[in-house]
Amino acid sequence: MPSHAKRRADVLHNRNQPSKFTGWGNMTKIVTYICVALLAIVLLVYLRRHMPAAECARRPPCMSTLGVLGKCCEMFRLDHAGQNPDRLQDLTRYCRGPSDFVCPDRAGTTPGSLTNVDTWSDYRLISVPSNAPPETMQILCMPHNHKGMGGNVLFRDGSVGWLQYADFKKEMRRINNPEDPNKTSEPSVAPAPQIQR
Repeated sequence: MPSHAKRRADVLHNRNQPSKFTGWGNMTKIVTYICVALLAIVLLVYLRRHMPAAECARRPPCMSTLGVLGKCCEMFRLDHAGQNPDRLQDLTRYCRGPSDFVCPDRAGTTPGSLTNVDTWSDYRLISVPSNAPPETMQILCMPHNHKGMGGNVLFRDGSVGWLQYADFKKEMRRINNPEDPNKTSEPSVAPAPQIQR
């Protein structure tokens, strides 16, 4: 009998005999289940820690859309002797279409008609005077579009930055109460927010 045939016969013979470790079969299953459970816990911890990184990766499409709206604002200023737009409706003739007014990070927003863009857009335009400094916020993407972590901001100079939720809230209070800073709980001379550009 050739050697490989003999080895095959030995393997087949040994497979039919009971194992020396028959009592350990259930224990092996328990150890396997524990290992799978621990692996699942480690995976959950890893995903929780890296979810903010995933949110950061989703910001650039929104920033790009705000950059397009910034170019629309610049074209509006060129056509209107340096005046800034008062509402998003003023920018519709310079944009590519309704999708320019939808935050790409927010699911479920269906673009409406450009005639009433201020009612359905994910962005909010702040009316600023024509002599406003370049670092003045002009168009905001609200935090609810970014899972409440903060929002993208288009500044008057065309740059786009990210504000964390706490800083965004402070700026919104200041915008909503420009003539009465005492209505906010913040001091009237607040430090500048940390903006990531």
